[in-house]
Amino acid sequence: MRVMEQNLDKRMTLAFLAASVHVTPAYLCRLFKSEIGVAPIQYINRLRIQRAHDLLQSSFLSVKEIAGAVGYSDPSRFSRDFKKKYQIAPTVFRQTSSN
Repeated sequence: MRVMEQNLDKRMTLAFLAASVHVTPAYLCRLFKSEIGVAPIQYINRLRIQRAHDLLQSSFLSVKEIAGAVGYSDPSRFSRDFKKKYQIAPTVFRQTSSN
C-alpha cells in the first residue's frame, strides 16, 4: 500500500507492484483482495481519486495538473472517474468547496 501511495503519479502495473514486494502478480492479487477487499488496481484508483479530491480542496493546481499529479494521462477520464465517485464534476466540486 505504501508503494501505491508513493507512486500515484506513475503508471503502476501488477507486475511492478508484485516485484516491489517480491511476490508473483497472481499471489499479490489474491492476497490483496482477501486482506483489503478489492483488487490492487481498484485500490490504486480509489487512492488517486481521493488524493485528487484533497488537492482540489487544498491547492491552486488546475484540474488538468491534478489529473497528471495523481497518475491520469487523460484529464477527461479523470473527470469521469471523479464524477462517478462523487457525483459531481471536479471543476464544480472545486467551485462549491471554495465557498
